Amino acid sequence: MNLNDAFTFGKYKGLKLIEVYRGTLIIDPAVLLGYIKLLLNTEARHHYENTFSCLQLEFVDEFWVRENLITAYIYTGISDNPDVENLEPKLEELSYNIENELESYLSIGNQRTGYDLGGFHSLSEFNKSFDSKHIVGGDPQYLSWCIQNIDGFFIPYDKLTLLEQTKVAIFNGFHILHKSGGTYEYSTNFKTGLYKFPERVKEINKLKQSNFEFMQHLETLSSRQQEGDAESGPEAYGYSSWDDMAFNEAFEGDADAWDHYNQ
Repeated sequence: MNLNDAFTFGKYKGLKLIEVYRGTLIIDPAVLLGYIKLLLNTEARHHYENTFSCLQLEFVDEFWVRENLITAYIYTGISDNPDVENLEPKLEELSYNIENELESYLSIGNQRTGYDLGGFHSLSEFNKSFDSKHIVGGDPQYLSWCIQNIDGFFIPYDKLTLLEQTKVAIFNGFHILHKSGGTYEYSTNFKTGLYKFPERVKEINKLKQSNFEFMQHLETLSSRQQEGDAESGPEAYGYSSWDDMAFNEAFEGDADAWDHYNQ
């Protein structure tokens, strides 16, 4: 699969290989908005509150979310004392600062802690809910997984080398800044760096590419034979059989690789 080829399967169906690998530093604002609304205004929030017993978040009754801004509200005019007549409840902006709590909660699903604990929503998971997938944080590990698990999937060696020299943007959550009252500004938080494919993945990728190229070669030779060229068999190349040729040409005489391929 080449860098600009689009996936025809899986969670990134429709996105190009380079987009999945590299990610982007500019995520569609509508995706971020929908993701934050999911976290703050649905039952998803209860999992975090129960896991970390975060009272400051629990007392927030409603969040108003719009592009780049979040405002926290609580209901006032309500008393737990049965002898006190309750006033008509109304929403007022939160009076204390929950900047750190918001940043921790909105980010944890995209970090190792959230992955290990389980039950938290990541942005990449949320992205699956769209019919048309959006580019979010880079996911080079997915390419490693495809090389190891998807039949016929490989990346040409020169392109694999190029990818390892390309910076990857990993979405790590949000930065939250308290503006005033109950209002906070949010912005994306990324880590950037290079990714190195594991040596085992590189070996499998090389084996798949060699097999693909050799099979193409065999198809060419077979086509020539069908056209009446008797000199296009393995004997023409100094080999007694196609298997003998494959072992020496595609696998360079590597007995371990040959045995692995024929398992």
